[in-house]
Amino acid sequence: MTNVVTGTMNFTQHTGDRDTATNEPLVPLEQLIFDPMNARLHPERNMETIKTSLCLYGQRSNITINRRTMHVEKGNGTLAAAKELGWTILAVSFEDDDEATAAGYGLVDNRSSELAKWDYEVVSRLEKLMVECDQTVVGWTLKELEVIRSADWNEQIQEREQQVE
Repeated sequence: MTNVVTGTMNFTQHTGDRDTATNEPLVPLEQLIFDPMNARLHPERNMETIKTSLCLYGQRSNITINRRTMHVEKGNGTLAAAKELGWTILAVSFEDDDEATAAGYGLVDNRSSELAKWDYEVVSRLEKLMVECDQTVVGWTLKELEVIRSADWNEQIQEREQQVE
């Protein structure tokens, strides 16, 4: 069902399906287009992490779609993972961005997560909790977790407290 005036698809009328938790439209994957200017690469480890997360936790956040172009602004990796898993729909949020706004949002969304830092002491505690609860820790290699587990967090806490004084 194409809107003749704008050339966009009206998916909420087309599918009629909405995510029960967010009330956002559910869109068939074949109607979504990867961002041809996506600057973010998704190597195998990243894709495996996204797929495992989708399998364990489901889709917890919408992908962002440009209503006019149907290009993914946020969530190219999620779309690729969902396709590899054989999913047929994803929950989306639609935006009416021009090309420059879509490009800017795509860049800042990817870059902002890179600029964050890990609190490895907290990661260690969360990993311990997950192991105690027989949960899978996703996105970390065993070697990475071993390094985090072997750290002396008490010594580092004392060093931080001395720096504050």
